[in-house]
This record gives sequence, C-alpha cells and structure tokens, in this order.
Amino acid sequence: MRYLIPLLFYMSITFAVGAEDLLITRTGDEYKGKLELLSDKDVSFNVKSGGLIGSRSAQKVFPTGEVYMIKSDKRGYTFFNRKRERVILPSQPIGKKADLIYLADGGEVPAWNISLKDGVISYQKSPKQMRALSNNDAIPVQDVFMIKYNDGSKDIFTDITVDLESEKNSAKAGEKKLKVIFYKILRGETLESIARKYDVGVEDLREWNEFPASVKNDSKLTPGDQIMIQVETE
Repeated sequence: MRYLIPLLFYMSITFAVGAEDLLITRTGDEYKGKLELLSDKDVSFNVKSGGLIGSRSAQKVFPTGEVYMIKSDKRGYTFFNRKRERVILPSQPIGKKADLIYLADGGEVPAWNISLKDGVISYQKSPKQMRALSNNDAIPVQDVFMIKYNDGSKDIFTDITVDLESEKNSAKAGEKKLKVIFYKILRGETLESIARKYDVGVEDLREWNEFPASVKNDSKLTPGDQIMIQVETE
C-alpha cells in the first residue's frame, strides 16, 4: 500500500503532462496548457505555469489572427495559414531529438541535420546517416515560418504576422502612378530648369514633347507654349 500512493501520484503527473496542449503564436511564442474554446474570433486557452508540483493555470484569450498552431494529442494539429484560413492535420509521432520545421502555411516537419544554403533549407527525414536520396529533402526558405531546434532555440524565417493579402494590398497601395499635366512655359525657362522643377529627366521631357535636336537642353524656350509632363503620384 505504501508504494501504491506514490505510484498513483506519479501516474497522475504523467497523465497531466501528456494531456497538455501546445499553442504557438504567429510571433513564435509558445504556451502549454489546455484548449478550452476555438472560434473564428478567438481562442480560449488555459495556460499552465510553474513546475509539476505547485503549477498554476490561468485562462488566456488569444485573438485567432494571432495564433499560428494549436497542437493536441487527441485532436491533432490546427494551423492558421498566412491567409488566416484554418488547416487541420492529424497528429504525428515526433522522432527523438528531432528539430521541427514549421511551414508558413501550416505544417510541422520533423528534421535532422538541417542546413541553409542559397535560399533553400535542406534536412534529413530520419536520424539515420544514410546516403540514399530518399532520406533527404529540401524546402524553399520563403515557405518556412520557423525552425525549433532540439536545444530549445528558434529561428524565424518568414514574418506571418501580416497575411499575404494584406501584403499585396500594401504593395498595390504603395505603387507609383503617372499623372499627366500640361505646363505653360515661363519666360527664361529651359528644359533643364523645368526638369529640375518637376524632378523628371531632361531626355524624358524631350521624348514626351518631341523636341527637335536643334533645341538644346539649356536653350530658352518660348514663353506661353505648353508642354506635357508626366509626374509620379501615389
């Protein structure tokens, strides 16, 4: 009987540890505990802190847009890709001392002997040192969110705090467009002075208005004449 109580206590601790879920945010932060609620708006997670004895837990609510992955032994993996779409994958065994490659659009890849060269992350799919090509694989670095190494350190390769659609919209918003204006020449102005005023090239002015070779860049132009200028605008 004296051995039964410690044994039951040990089993309860082991069960509790094995039952822990894992949540990873889009910044690479990790939280261990228990998933309580998952919705399109937010994730309610009972976060555990402290050691096996005297550990504490507190409910924490994460906006779904800040969550990268929730891992549960029973439910498998729930990922949120760069478009904030939910991806559900079954759980998989993780080899001993494996590094973990997390894909930007969802996925956990066990890996050994990881190397990075020319924008490609190469790794072995098993710990055995084999020359067979079937044991090797590679992933473009832009498809990798983070690598979590066996020693606990991490490398983040892709910023997934901003989704792809937002990046595209930001790029479009920042694109420069051309606006055509018609400018009336003032007395004493030349192609060079007008180019400086509007921050355009002298040769562009010549091309847009088909100036003949007889008109030099420093020649005074006829006051009152109109010329066309293409200026950049956001």
